[in-house]
Amino acid sequence: MRELEQRIEKADAFSKKETDGNGWSPAIKSPTFARPAAGIPADVRDHLRLQLDIMVLALQMDRTRIATMMLNNDLSQMNFGFLGGIKGGQHELSHHANDPERLAMYQKVNEYHMQLMCETLQKMDATNEGERSLLDNSMILFCSSLWDGNAHDSRQLPVLLAGGGGGTIRGGRMLDYSQNENRKLCRLHLSVMERMGMKMHKFGDADSALPELA
Repeated sequence: MRELEQRIEKADAFSKKETDGNGWSPAIKSPTFARPAAGIPADVRDHLRLQLDIMVLALQMDRTRIATMMLNNDLSQMNFGFLGGIKGGQHELSHHANDPERLAMYQKVNEYHMQLMCETLQKMDATNEGERSLLDNSMILFCSSLWDGNAHDSRQLPVLLAGGGGGTIRGGRMLDYSQNENRKLCRLHLSVMERMGMKMHKFGDADSALPELA
């Protein structure tokens, strides 16, 4: 146990020192926006933003290179009444039975999640890392486990890949793979891993990366 503690202390001490050309260190030395308040907020909106801000700060300060965030799970009954006119929880709304009123409420929830993502990306874009921004140097996957929750249809998935991957990803496009016989989400994962220095010949059901990202 003590050996592990000493290794953590040593790694932490190194991360606080100037690298003198022997490695990479963040271009900034302190956060560029307010540190989130302590404690778990009672308001779900504040809670979600708190978690996303902690994630951005961790990346900004190079405390981690990888972060994951689940805004909601498939069976969640989270109530979105704060959006106005929303009745029922996330799971109930996803099983909308093509009812226009429930579809409209579900759309509001999806738009709210997109708003949170946009705010997070804007904060990353505002973080200067020299020649590029934190967003330009990152790869952010925003996706869902289902295309149509009402039918439990996962044959096509909505996937947003944001960030420039250190200049290796050409953005501002929509790539349509709906007619591609080799349409596999794991091909995207292979592409992301390659850009992280992990050369994999196979991942899941895929044995080739997506060449169209560059």
